[in-house]
Amino acid sequence: MPSSAPVKDILHGDDNQRLNYLVQVFAKYQMTGKRHETKPWHAYFRRTAINPVVFYQHNHALFYEDNQCDQEMFQIHEPTYIHGDLHIGQFHYYFD
Repeated sequence: MPSSAPVKDILHGDDNQRLNYLVQVFAKYQMTGKRHETKPWHAYFRRTAINPVVFYQHNHALFYEDNQCDQEMFQIHEPTYIHGDLHIGQFHYYFD
């Protein structure tokens, strides 16, 4: 997913630029399919408004866009999102 603005511009921009960029990312990845279902949409916002951790757990795309580092040292062609707690049990990998 190529960003619509260079990372350096977002990191060194003002808060309004950063907020506008994150709203665009949220609309692209989270609003599709949900905006016509008002009750689940409102329940979703109530659930994610509890605290920032819960919000980012339910919005992994925003977490990575909001906390990205300078990606020039990496050659990333497509995003890979890892979300959840990543306990070893979630991968059904156990030692005998």
